[in-house]
Amino acid sequence: MIVGGALAHNFGLAGNPDALNEAKELVVGGISNTGKVAVLLGFVVLAVISVVNLPKEEKVAARQTTAV
Repeated sequence: MIVGGALAHNFGLAGNPDALNEAKELVVGGISNTGKVAVLLGFVVLAVISVVNLPKEEKVAARQTTAV
């Protein structure tokens, strides 16, 4: 988790806190657009993995049995 947090900060994916600038005005922080895109991309990857790993229907060959 520490490595993931470090990577998120290095790539600008983590949010920023609210802060005061030099004029003592409040600068509202929040999640960056790249962070939002990364989350959506993660959801898409998870959805693709889920769909690929769904159980598939087996085709059952119809056997014909003859009574003897």
